[in-house]
Formats: sequence, structure tokens, C-alpha cells
Amino acid sequence: MTTNLNKVRTSSIDTKSTSDIAYFALIVLIWTKDVLLTYVRAAIMRLPLIGRYPDIFLSAIWAICIFFAIPKIAKKINTKQVLFVITAVAVYFSHYLLFPDNGDVLSKILPTFMLSALPLYFIGISIDVNKYFKYMYTLSLLSVLGMSIYKTVIKTPMTDIVSLYQGDMDAAYKILPHVCIVIYGTISKPNIGNIAVFAVGFILMFSLGCRGALGCMIAFLLIMVIWFQKRKHRIISYAFMLTGGVLIVTFFYDIMLYLGHLAQNLGLSIRIFDKFFSGELFESVARTKILETIREAIFASPFIGNGIAADRVLIKNGYAHNIAYEFWLSFGLIVGTILLAVVILRIIRSYTLLSENTEKMFLIIFIFSGFIHLFLSGSYLTSANFFFLLGLCSSIINRHRTSRSINNLNT
Repeated sequence: MTTNLNKVRTSSIDTKSTSDIAYFALIVLIWTKDVLLTYVRAAIMRLPLIGRYPDIFLSAIWAICIFFAIPKIAKKINTKQVLFVITAVAVYFSHYLLFPDNGDVLSKILPTFMLSALPLYFIGISIDVNKYFKYMYTLSLLSVLGMSIYKTVIKTPMTDIVSLYQGDMDAAYKILPHVCIVIYGTISKPNIGNIAVFAVGFILMFSLGCRGALGCMIAFLLIMVIWFQKRKHRIISYAFMLTGGVLIVTFFYDIMLYLGHLAQNLGLSIRIFDKFFSGELFESVARTKILETIREAIFASPFIGNGIAADRVLIKNGYAHNIAYEFWLSFGLIVGTILLAVVILRIIRSYTLLSENTEKMFLIIFIFSGFIHLFLSGSYLTSANFFFLLGLCSSIINRHRTSRSINNLNT
């Protein structure tokens, strides 16, 4: 009997250990999928045998990690959270019937929505930020350095036309959370290595040609500096910040001129610098036309909406670039406003429940990269960061409710 009990205990320990390792590997895969993992894939393609099938090889790794991590993830999930996902899927498929004109676009987006975006909700619920943050921070350092090296050394430099008019908006939003984590680490524990990577990331964000991602990074930096940095010598810190601010404002034109020349010499985008010097930094004629077209469609069907992905049908080879307009166009003004309000209120509620700085910063990073950025670019349907943020908020609120219930019982 004792032998059998020992076998059960040993089996339980092994299972737990395997699940923990798989979950850790899954976090690594998720945190590197947009930057480092793409470079790993490129390296795999140069290997014999498996190099012919890089996607099959990586998909197998993903499948193994997900399979063995399920027990650990399942422990953190409750019935309401499962119902939310089931409802989201049901609503998505119901729009095939309710809005048949959207069917082709819905099918095109479906794999990304079902396999890449929505599953991150469960990761957001299950992740222990304090436990994994140091690993994610290290991976972010490597991501910033990796993308910088790839863009400046390995990748073919942009042509003058591409550099001036296009940039790389996709890369900018992919690297945004990594740069934000580097900012947090640099201000929290400044050292030569952190400061150097922060400087590289800062210049990189200016040189990718995406104003929205750059604005999110600058806003996060200001929040970090003003509100959340604990300073031992406040007077010296504020004097340093004031002096730095005055110098930046005074020599801002020259700084932008230097960064523009640097970006051009490195074969990166000068789109932001060109718009700054031409006075068009805050203008977007194409975006304005898109929103005008969508606004007309919203008021043409204000109650029932036009269905999920209607913006892609309405704007050929385009989309709303604004989550509020996307909600209103898809679900109508009433339901769309309710959905938007629920998301905003849950984000605010989650933030007010946190007291620990690392968790607060992590939440703010995903507020920028998973929600605010959707008012500028991207779509919630394909945004893994958006669903990760929803899962993170759900976890924080649920943890608070559980803690409050335990305290009430003890009282």
C-alpha cells in the first residue's frame, strides 16, 4: 500500500514538474513569437532536414508545450471565463448567418482569431507576473537588440521611397511592449547595460516610421518617470528631470535632425522625421477618409450594426484602425458602446486593485500595446495583446474577489 502511495506521489510530482516546465516554455514562445522566434525560424530554415519544414517543427513545439501546460492553465480558470470564450466564439460564428456578406472575410480572419488571438486570454488569466517578469524582461532586452541588429545589419536597407513613405508599422507595434519593459527596467534599476539597450530601443522606435507606436512609448516613459519611480533623492531627481526636459525642448529640432540622418544612414525609415519637419506629424489624410467612410456606414445601420469584420468588407484592403469604430460598425452604437465601456471599466478596476509596482507596470504596458494602440492601428480580432490584457484584468479582479471572500469568512 505504501509503495502504491509513493508511486502516486512520484507521478503527481512528475506531472506537476512537466506542466510547470511546459508552461514556462509556452510563456517563452509567446513572448518571443513576434520578434526573436521569427529569427529562430529563419535560422532553422538553414539547417539540414528540418530546415525544409520550419513551420511543422515549430508547430510541433507549440503543440507539445500547450498540451503539457493545460493542467497548470486549467487550475486558474473558472466557469465564467470559459463562458466568455464560448460566447465570443458563438457570436463570431453567428455572424456568418446574420451577415453573410462578411463570410469570406470572417473565414480569412478565423485562424488568427481562434488560434493566435483568443487563446491568449487564458494565458493572461494564468500568468504569475512576479514569477515570470525577470525572464520576460531578459527576453525583451534580447528582442530589442535582435530587431535592431536585424534592421541595421542583416536586412536589406530601405529604398529612399520606402523609407520616406512606408516605414514598418507592424514591427513597431510588435517591439512596443518589449521597449516598454526595457524602459521600466532601466528606470527601476539603471545600469550601463539597461541604459544602452533603452537608447537603442528608443532610436529604433523613432526609425520604424510608426507614429502611433512611438506615441505609446513616449506616453509610457512619461508615466514611468512622473508617477511610479521611487527616488531616494527626490530633489536631485526632479532637478535632473527638469534640466533634461529643458535641454530636450531647447534642442529638439537638432535632436530630430540628427536622428533623421542616423536613421537614413542605417537604412531605416525617415517617415516620422519627414512629417515632423513638414509640419504633418499629427495629420493623416488616408486615415481620416477611412473613418469618414466607416462613420457613414455606422449611422446607416446604428442599431444592429454591419457585422464582425464589416470594416474589411467596406474598405477593400483596409480596416477601421480604431477599436471604437470597429465595435460600433460591427455591433451597432448601443451594443458597441456597452462593449467598449465594459473593457474600459475592467481595465480601470484592475489597475485600482493593484498595489505592487511590477504588476502595475505590466498592466500599463498591455494597456498601451493591447488597447490604446487599437485606437490608432490594428484590430481587436487579431490582437493577441488585447485578449491577453482582458485575461490579465479578469485574473486581477477574480483574485481580489477570492481574497475578499476569504477575509469575510475569517472575520
